[in-house]
Amino acid sequence: MTRLILILLTITGLSLGIAWVADEPGRVAIDWGNYHIESSLLVLLAAVAIAALWCMIVYHVLFAILRTPRSWLRSRLAKRQALGLEALTAAFAAIATQDIRTARKQIKRAQQHLPHQPLTLMLASQVARLEGNESQSRLYLEQMLKSESTEFMAMRGLIENARRGQDDDTALTHAEKALQLKPQDPWLITTLVGLYARKQRTQDALRLLDIAVRKRAISRQEQRVLIAAALYEHARPLVEQKRWDIALPALHDVLKCKPDFVPASALLAESYIAQGEIPRALKVVSDAWKAAPHPLLTQAMLRCFEFEKMRRKVIRTVNKIARIHPENRESRFLTAAIALKSGETDVARSELTHLVEERETMRACTALAEAENATGNSTESAHWIKRSHAALSDPGYACETCRQPADAWQITCTHCGSVGSMVWK
Repeated sequence: MTRLILILLTITGLSLGIAWVADEPGRVAIDWGNYHIESSLLVLLAAVAIAALWCMIVYHVLFAILRTPRSWLRSRLAKRQALGLEALTAAFAAIATQDIRTARKQIKRAQQHLPHQPLTLMLASQVARLEGNESQSRLYLEQMLKSESTEFMAMRGLIENARRGQDDDTALTHAEKALQLKPQDPWLITTLVGLYARKQRTQDALRLLDIAVRKRAISRQEQRVLIAAALYEHARPLVEQKRWDIALPALHDVLKCKPDFVPASALLAESYIAQGEIPRALKVVSDAWKAAPHPLLTQAMLRCFEFEKMRRKVIRTVNKIARIHPENRESRFLTAAIALKSGETDVARSELTHLVEERETMRACTALAEAENATGNSTESAHWIKRSHAALSDPGYACETCRQPADAWQITCTHCGSVGSMVWK
């Protein structure tokens, strides 16, 4: 409303001005060189207005002519960016569906339209990795290091490439450089702890975890799990070297951080067995069994049974811990194994038959074949051996990230390089 009033007032003012000039035309004389011009004020004002209008027209025409190349370049650049982004989107979709051929084609197209876009290098590296060409993938990642926006991403890719190639030294070098860029990145901290543990640099791993917790990069619970994993990796070679004075305290520290860490309990029990300290080994197995029965604990108990003087104590311990989880399959396996070692084949066959009826697995069939063989029934033993080849697989360790199975627990997956991802299933 205010704007309309102002427009009306302006028009009224101009009209009054023009009317006043028309009523009082006056005379204007201009002398310029040999020229003498006389006219009314109204004509002069009209001439000035027309001249100003022409100047504006000429200015806009010249400006449009001068601006045309820049506008054309901008339009062309916008079109190229649109085509490049379209190609990148198609490449993402192709990689997600493992369509390598289409992904490679779309990345090439994206590189034509967006030659200096780091994202195209990242996708090209991903495609090269999917093709199994790790060297080409590494070259693309190294080019990404030149851009600050993709430097950390490139570092992460180089770390993963090195870990997949089992090159811990190169992975460690890249990880330590990446830590300077992002010292509070949880993935990087976890990865670096795994690499330190594999290189037996346990103190560096513990120091890094302490700093990470203080800076709140990881939680206290995550710290305890990673400490347990690092100390376990530290203890394993010490057990092999029979350096009990260092290995045993390290394993006890592992179980303080993670009491249900079965590999550490089994290794501690085996360490005590190797020293002939069977009561301590039985105590370790019993405590671990309360948390979760496990084949590793069964193996440790069978090793204890090899000591003839301790067999009665082992049998009492087995009977006691088997009642803790009576319906657990591992409890039945343990009872059957000890019964078979004790010559109680009927008890062993009963437990194993129950296991086979519940779920026919390779381990159950093999154990039942052994029980039948102990009774002299070779025909039935051969029957169960044959059935074991077609039976279901037993639980085992596998990487939670890539689903690849592993023969034993390890801090780092040898397939995808994930740290602390091994689970029993």
